[in-house]
Amino acid sequence: MKNISAVRCFELPVSSFCLINFADIVKQNRVRIIDELHMFGLLDNGLNVRSADTKRVFYHHIIKSMCDCILNRESSSKAVIFFNVYDLDVDWFQEMIDNDNMRSFIKCIIDRVRLLIPTFVYKTDISFAEFERSRARYNLQDELMLINQRLLDHSVSSFNFSRIKKFSKQYNLNYLSEVYFNSIKEKSLMFV
Repeated sequence: MKNISAVRCFELPVSSFCLINFADIVKQNRVRIIDELHMFGLLDNGLNVRSADTKRVFYHHIIKSMCDCILNRESSSKAVIFFNVYDLDVDWFQEMIDNDNMRSFIKCIIDRVRLLIPTFVYKTDISFAEFERSRARYNLQDELMLINQRLLDHSVSSFNFSRIKKFSKQYNLNYLSEVYFNSIKEKSLMFV
């Protein structure tokens, strides 16, 4: 699966990073997520976001897509995952779960994932579209400085695999190997 074309990578000439919109990652995967939930009968009685099987499906697609975006992007800048909970289009489950609960569920997923993988997730109240619009007016200086500072504080070099190994085993995410994450770690370190 190398379909990362739907995921935008936003780069400013004055910055040393590329912003990957997390909402695009979720949007790119929603058909696969729904299909897999149906295939395993996880939507038969509504969407149970507390179920380990439901979480496994979401974790699988989101982690794999985030990592693939980082590995396959053409930018030479450091990758930053841009997260705004209100950028998420969650209407695709509205018959089974209200939008606020779905956003809360996905927010919990990203909070967990950002502790597991060797890349930086920037959480903000500014929408991705507003961020893109603001670049023309150069109203981003404070935001850019904040991202740069957090990138400096975020140490990829100290990343170890103990948490992700335990997590992979818990959710049976077999593709999450040490080799896979070493590739991501190396790509992240190249642009420090």
